[in-house]
Amino acid sequence: MLRPLGGDQVHVGYAVGLFTAAAVLARPLAGYLLDARGRRPVLLAALAGFAALAGAYALVGGLPSLYAVRVLHGLFWGAVTTAAATVAADIVAPARRGEGIGYFGLSMTLG
Repeated sequence: MLRPLGGDQVHVGYAVGLFTAAAVLARPLAGYLLDARGRRPVLLAALAGFAALAGAYALVGGLPSLYAVRVLHGLFWGAVTTAAATVAADIVAPARRGEGIGYFGLSMTLG
């Protein structure tokens, strides 16, 4: 997978780990921004950044640039998933919140 960039299985692990760590680090900030700036602008900005970074992989020329894209992509993924779950929880009727969040989680898994 990373052989054209000069990588091996260890580098694949780094790329996956960087994405995951960045997503975890982004979640508290995303939660703060959701409360401070509003649900819609944060969700739309996170989705735009995530989509733009999906195309950035075509520009990767080596492992350092791949790692940079993975970190940025992970940050936006953490923000997108946090924002989407928050919006889902906000729009479900309180009496059916558990059921609604369950369906939302199922849809994320099936997607």
